[in-house]
Amino acid sequence: MIFASAEFTMGQMNALVKILGPENIPGILDESLTVQLAPGRILRKVLEPTPITGTKKFVATKEIFEKEANVGDSCFWGSFGEDFFGKVEQDVPDADLIAHELQRNSVDAPIIKELGELHETTLWHFFAAMKTQSQGQKGILLINGRATIFYVRNKKGVLRAVGCQWFSDCRVWRVLTVSVERVGPWVSGYRVVSRNS
Repeated sequence: MIFASAEFTMGQMNALVKILGPENIPGILDESLTVQLAPGRILRKVLEPTPITGTKKFVATKEIFEKEANVGDSCFWGSFGEDFFGKVEQDVPDADLIAHELQRNSVDAPIIKELGELHETTLWHFFAAMKTQSQGQKGILLINGRATIFYVRNKKGVLRAVGCQWFSDCRVWRVLTVSVERVGPWVSGYRVVSRNS
């Protein structure tokens, strides 16, 4: 007979008993109680909220993204320009943004569901975060080559996944936008930004 304790430490066994609830162990052992496992959370909060000041009016242009946020000339990918250049946002309020790390690969729908009603930000908040880190400084956005994802409505009011990646060799940002209904998943270790309130 192989004992489970040979494969696990006493600390791990104790933690499992605490998770299951000590009162449930007899029922699990005599099979009068079953345990159904469900996948854990997709996201893990990684930073304290980051305040972003609002603006009276923001007009998105290629030039402003290049000059003020340091997006490379050929680094607008997907349909970013079509979705956002010419978009006007007015009376954008201050926001506390919160960063989450993806714990496993996931498409957008489960991420949005887990974030709840606070999943959506504005293009201004996305731009302002990049502007704050325009030279690759540490902050709410990843600067290790992995993507940071926001959920933003385009000019037509359609919710899009908007991402940015810092290219340290060129010292510029790359931005992209994709449908939230795409089948390809975002990769574990990427960051997702949402509103905190």
